[in-house]
Parts: sequence; C-alpha cells; structure tokens
Amino acid sequence: MSSIVILARASTKHQGKDGLGIKAQLHACRSFAERHHLNIVDTFIEVGSGMAIHRPVLSKAMEVCRSSGATLCVSALSRLSRKVSYIASLLDDDIKFYNVEWGMRDVGKFEISIHAAFCEMEASRISIRTKTGLARSTKRLGNPNPEYALRCANTARSRLADEWCAYVFDIITELRTTGVKRHVDLAKYLNIRGIRTRRGSLFSATTVGRAIRRQRTLAMSNPATRSP
Repeated sequence: MSSIVILARASTKHQGKDGLGIKAQLHACRSFAERHHLNIVDTFIEVGSGMAIHRPVLSKAMEVCRSSGATLCVSALSRLSRKVSYIASLLDDDIKFYNVEWGMRDVGKFEISIHAAFCEMEASRISIRTKTGLARSTKRLGNPNPEYALRCANTARSRLADEWCAYVFDIITELRTTGVKRHVDLAKYLNIRGIRTRRGSLFSATTVGRAIRRQRTLAMSNPATRSP
C-alpha cells in the first residue's frame, strides 16, 4: 500500500486557529486516501503565506516523506505554494506530490506550471483586494494604485489563458487529423488523455467549442497563429 503525508495550509493565524479551510482540506485529503487505498503516515498543518520561501512546516513534511518513502498530499496546488519559482524548484528536483483536485492522473510539468502561474496571479489579486479594502477604510497604506495593478493582473490572466488555449488547440488539431471531428468526441478523447480545462474540470462539447473559437479569434488578431 502506498503512503502519503498530508499538508494543510491556512494563510493567517485566525484561519489556523478557528480551522477555517483547514477542516475542509483535511477532509478532502483523507477522503482521497480512503478512495485510493493510501496509508496516511503523518499530517501537518501550516499557518503562513503561500508566497513565502521559508516554509519550516513544509520542509518537515517533506523530510518525513523522504524518510518514510511517502508522497506529499495537498487538497489544491495553492495549498502547496502560490509561488511559481518554488513549485518550479520542486519539479526540477523531481519531487512528486498528490493534488486531490487532479486525482491520480499523471500531470505533466507544463500543466503544473500553468496552474502555478494562476495560483501566483490569484495571490496578487487577493493582495490588491485587501489593500483596496483597507484603503477605503480608516486604515491607510499609502497609494497602492489598485486600478493599475488590477489591469496588469487581468492582462497576465488573459495571456496565460491564451497560452493554455493554444496548448489545448494543438491537441485538438492532432485529434482532428485522426478523424475525430465532433466536439463531443474531441472532449471525450481530451478527457481520456487526462487533459483538463484551465480550471481543472473535464472537457465537454461546450468547452471544446469555446477553446476553438478563442483560438480562431487569436488567429485573426495574430496572422502568425494558424487555425484549421
């Protein structure tokens, strides 16, 4: 029987104290272990920012993984880290982990990197919303210029979505050359291959159609992008 070490993380002491989010994370990981017959070696609860580099609790959890031969398990990629460079370092070191949201499917480095970029971008957006809310209250944090920061975040999000769409569209094009034409059939084969939507869901005929339309829109605005 394979083994796992569970890591649950909350960003603030308040969340860590009252269990906000922690209970749900632990329940998700434990249910995952039960479904897939995984032995739970240990459980760690971390309170701190997902953007932090110094992560003593995570380091301890990984030490237990190395000594016991277990695999780290988190309920979502953002619970592991919201920093692209940190997740990239784990991938470079060939460190394996389970993400409950992805199940047992084999997820490639490219897909993990895309999801990591979205996690980091969401962290920036959370920071912007927090600063904006405080700026509107009696507290003052100077001039964070939230409108400009929000525009930058939206631009980055759109760029990442375009890159993800191009990645999926290349696979759709490959499937079409084999005779798979209908959107419902394309969705079926994408799901069989373990490809998921940008939000981690299964593909449907509707989401396949959206991806194709988005890529064609990009192709019209960029002549270098080809669309069948």
